[in-house]
Amino acid sequence: MQTLEGEPKLIMIHNNKEGYKRGHEVSFLEHLTKLMCMYIKRSAAMLLTKLFKTLSYDSLKGIKSFYTHLLHISEKMITHPDQATFNEHFINALPSHFKEELDMHDKISVDFSSREELWQAVL
Repeated sequence: MQTLEGEPKLIMIHNNKEGYKRGHEVSFLEHLTKLMCMYIKRSAAMLLTKLFKTLSYDSLKGIKSFYTHLLHISEKMITHPDQATFNEHFINALPSHFKEELDMHDKISVDFSSREELWQAVL
């Protein structure tokens, strides 16, 4: 069996020290649970954040599909993007003719439009 190295090892050593200070021996399961929560959540968060940032408009699927997929990803993220960030990514990913139409009609604002207003504007 391999031993822990690097950051996970330091985390377990720190947990043991803290446990002894409190008069509590930290069990292997407690260590394992903490490490799983830290690293699984981090990797999942990074994957969803990357997916949110790289998701682009697909003309074959349409604007509704793009919006709902982006919304679905943002809701699963551990740290949800604020409304302005969501709006900005959505608008910037659209083809220029959609952006021009939305700008000409002054239908939406990156900073002040809600998700519902954004949804209504693109329909």
